[in-house]
Amino acid sequence: MRAELKHIHIENEATTVYVTHDQVEAMAMADRIAIMNDGILQQVGLPDDVYRFPSTCSWRSSSAARS
Repeated sequence: MRAELKHIHIENEATTVYVTHDQVEAMAMADRIAIMNDGILQQVGLPDDVYRFPSTCSWRSSSAARS
């Protein structure tokens, strides 16, 4: 399903908003990621940058738990 959605996004050259709570899924599918916490935008960036340089403690602790 991930591959199909990514293919549709690339093929249509359209902006796509995909909401997930699964960090692995977000990292696999996104060319940019937005991190929200309680409805407040915390960080926007490339998946690798957001993962390596998180700007919030909640993302740090959550991503560290998955490493």
